[in-house]
Amino acid sequence: MKALMEIKWLKKTALMVAWMCLFCAGLQFPLTPAWGDRQNQQFQGVIMEKNSPERAIYVNEMKVLVPSGTEITTTRDVRLSFESLRPKQWVFIRVRSEGKNLIADSIVLIPRYIPPKERGKFRFFKQTRVSK
Repeated sequence: MKALMEIKWLKKTALMVAWMCLFCAGLQFPLTPAWGDRQNQQFQGVIMEKNSPERAIYVNEMKVLVPSGTEITTTRDVRLSFESLRPKQWVFIRVRSEGKNLIADSIVLIPRYIPPKERGKFRFFKQTRVSK
């Protein structure tokens, strides 16, 4: 009887360890670059702060560097300059990672947060896939 109890306890312990391993692997999944291209990202958010001497903006608590060649437009393809960006404006940004820095490839000023149902109306939301 005691051996049967020990076997049940071992099975429960093994099952619990297996679930914990799966849980930890699930936490690592979005962080693993082997599962997908994490170099290029796109997101929308509000400009919280602008640092003109550094040519940087802070969006969604992330520092995004804006080099002089970055394309900055409105939803109607009107070109803008870096100086026209202001805090509390909604933007859609495509960035790439270079080390620890995020470098903006393109910035689009948007009127508000665009929910997933409405994203088909805007051509800049269509993500282009790079074949490997």
